[in-house]
Amino acid sequence: MDVDVAFELHPRLAADGIRIGELPLCTLLLNNDSRFPWCILVPRLEGLRDFHEVPATHRDALFSEIESVSVALEQISKADKMNVAALGNMVPQLHIHVIARHVKDIAWPSPVWSVPGAKAYADAQPVVNELKARLHSQLIDRTANPAPGFVQHPQHRVDIHTSDASVQVAFAGTEIANTRRALRVDESRHDIVYYVPRADVRMDLLNSTQHTSYCPFKGTARYWSISVGGRTAENAVWAYDEPFDEALPLRGHVAFYTERVDRIAIDDKSDR
Repeated sequence: MDVDVAFELHPRLAADGIRIGELPLCTLLLNNDSRFPWCILVPRLEGLRDFHEVPATHRDALFSEIESVSVALEQISKADKMNVAALGNMVPQLHIHVIARHVKDIAWPSPVWSVPGAKAYADAQPVVNELKARLHSQLIDRTANPAPGFVQHPQHRVDIHTSDASVQVAFAGTEIANTRRALRVDESRHDIVYYVPRADVRMDLLNSTQHTSYCPFKGTARYWSISVGGRTAENAVWAYDEPFDEALPLRGHVAFYTERVDRIAIDDKSDR
């Protein structure tokens, strides 16, 4: 049995899931329930209903993709436990749930299905972007976009790590950003910069500008000005919408110039 290029998702999965991309075997979805970090893998093999029906030639690939998605989701969400299940009582098409659980989530320790009332994402793009960044080497719709800077300067470092540091940004007496999900970027010959998920930023207070800049290691940056209470901080915020492959985790995040806002407070225990 070959992977079906004309494969169609069950309508229920298509309605409840946000498409992330195509892995070699499975279509990868983000379940549209912001209460739980929750992915769904659907093998593109027509007619499958149960695990035992997966052909032997595809079992290793399926397990490998479940493992990769589990690791990515665990790292992004800092899960206490990962749940993996294939039920399909309502949707017969074989699909595998990969769910990040936390001891403080509303269903713990019961299964997530014990708490009805899914809460749709207000903006799922930051989560989708983080998953794409972590799985980019496996997503078959990925377009190679390597950073040219490393060809001439192979010793240059751009180390990007998730951080649970408290990062707060204020301007004109208003909180502009507040997160514990920042990315900590330690780049050669640069100060450490924290990139904040857009979901944790008051994007309604930011105005996009025409200004851009180029980094041969990260990509082309776009900019926003902050406008609050009659005050404006010109081009105080930047982001890489289409970063080079080596900086893909930065997609969906923004950073702030320290000297252009009133305060950036960072409480990072790892620096102590």
